[in-house]
Amino acid sequence: MLILALDTSGETCAIALVDTPAPLGGDFQIATLRAQITFRHQMDLLRRLAPSINWLLDDNGLSARDLDAFAVSLGPGSFTGLRIGVTTAKSMAYAVGKKLVGIPTLDILAGGVMVEHGDVIAPLIHARPGEVYAALYRADDTSPGKLSDDLALPIGELLDKALGLKSKRVVFCGSGCRANRSAIEDFLGDKAVFAPEWTDHPRGEILGRLALDRLAAGESDDPFSLVPLYARRPTPEIRMEAVREAKKAK
Repeated sequence: MLILALDTSGETCAIALVDTPAPLGGDFQIATLRAQITFRHQMDLLRRLAPSINWLLDDNGLSARDLDAFAVSLGPGSFTGLRIGVTTAKSMAYAVGKKLVGIPTLDILAGGVMVEHGDVIAPLIHARPGEVYAALYRADDTSPGKLSDDLALPIGELLDKALGLKSKRVVFCGSGCRANRSAIEDFLGDKAVFAPEWTDHPRGEILGRLALDRLAAGESDDPFSLVPLYARRPTPEIRMEAVREAKKAK
């Protein structure tokens, strides 16, 4: 099964072709990375995304109709980036009549770090100064088990939750762990472990592998109803609502 995996949740865009050498089945799929491009879109994602997808397909002698499914990172992350990526994946899947799978961005980050059995994994995405998008996971023998919902919260609250899980180690990854490293080290000391910086951005091969797992379980998403996971409401939407309420009050 050949999947086009697409992450546009942050400042780095990842587009990957992920394949599995065997029919779908079992609890865990072996995913092979066939090709991948990663680039910083510099706030120009809308113009660069479609040509980049076309180039990757052309370079591998493929068209969208040769794919078996599409996978897309759902967020949380950049509101604009997520809208562009999810809309693109939905449109392509619908146009060629193929399956669509959405994967939370924090799941992708958690699945891309090396951990020991029993570790707590804390992928953090920078949201604003002192605030992160985050979730907590427990490492087991196969894949990280999710312990919390996707959250948008101050870093101190997240660290309180992580400490309460009583693990020997908490492994941090994602852009939010770099921005808040001092606070993390002050709070958790030697208990805090930081994954390498190359784990800070979601990787296409991890997204594709998680999508294969869902497809093997008979799961996929409706191109008409799939929406990004924002974790909190967009700031412009909150401001517009405040303006409307102020006008009503006059």
